[in-house]
Amino acid sequence: MTLKQKNIIYILFTSLLWGLNGNMGAYLFHNSNVSPAGLTTMRLLFGGALLLGLTQAFDQDVFDILKTKSNLVWLAIYGIFGLFVMQFALYACIFYSNPPTACLLQYCGIFLVIFYAAVFMKVPPQKMTWIALVLTVIGVVLLLTKGDFGQLQISGITLLTGLISMLGYTVSNIAPLKLTLRYPTKIVAGWAMVIGGLFMVLVCILRQEPLPDLGGFTLLASLYCIIFGTVVPFSLYLASQKIVGPTIASLLGLSECVFSTIFSIFWLKEVFSMTDLLGMVLIFTGVVLMSLPDEFWKKPRLFARAFQGEKNPRKSKS
Repeated sequence: MTLKQKNIIYILFTSLLWGLNGNMGAYLFHNSNVSPAGLTTMRLLFGGALLLGLTQAFDQDVFDILKTKSNLVWLAIYGIFGLFVMQFALYACIFYSNPPTACLLQYCGIFLVIFYAAVFMKVPPQKMTWIALVLTVIGVVLLLTKGDFGQLQISGITLLTGLISMLGYTVSNIAPLKLTLRYPTKIVAGWAMVIGGLFMVLVCILRQEPLPDLGGFTLLASLYCIIFGTVVPFSLYLASQKIVGPTIASLLGLSECVFSTIFSIFWLKEVFSMTDLLGMVLIFTGVVLMSLPDEFWKKPRLFARAFQGEKNPRKSKS
């Protein structure tokens, strides 16, 4: 097995960990007093601190980035309006619906990223953008209406939290771009997580959020979300991305939605209709098409070469 093949497996493994993370959150929300706000706080604050600690232990100065005021501003934007909004809204959407629906709605944020790139960065959309957008819109409509186009079949709060998660996803992909050109991604994301976590602590205090009862499996599930749902997959994903390239890494990362659906069906016993599954497939297909480089359509036989040669700054995992 080649080094590239091994790292492809590593990325698929990180997607599995992320897919289980959403289901672990759903389990906690419905079987303990852990709330979306509480789990978001633990994941961002402790996950970010652990990531920074491990990075510092490997002889990388994690404090240099804090010496510039503009860096602090962008870290705050990334941490609060990006990671905090994305994670809190994602867990809230999971609470009101299910992990696959929340995951797919969040990934629709890629179209907002592409819109931003086209308008503000003068990066023209790929040729498949409109086909991918149509497929995704049809998929979202099927998911929201379950085929009954006269009314929504999901709650308004589910749709709202899903849309907010999309916005957070968009900011998370745009806000750190300049910082990651000068500092390691782990350091940028680590401080953003800590800032987002501290902001979430303030929100919890203002909301008088009760402290979670971390005992038994609740503690183990919470630790999983912090360690194996955040620090381990994030570090492994970044390391493997350098080997396989950003585009193919982003495509493989989309398998998180597939794993999330599998765990929801077989562990949480979620029941999905054929309309639900068709909507999920259309959304997934649209996002995959949106992630493929133009070279793939020009020379399909050069599939691997296109992946290796294309750099895609519009997608990142947080």
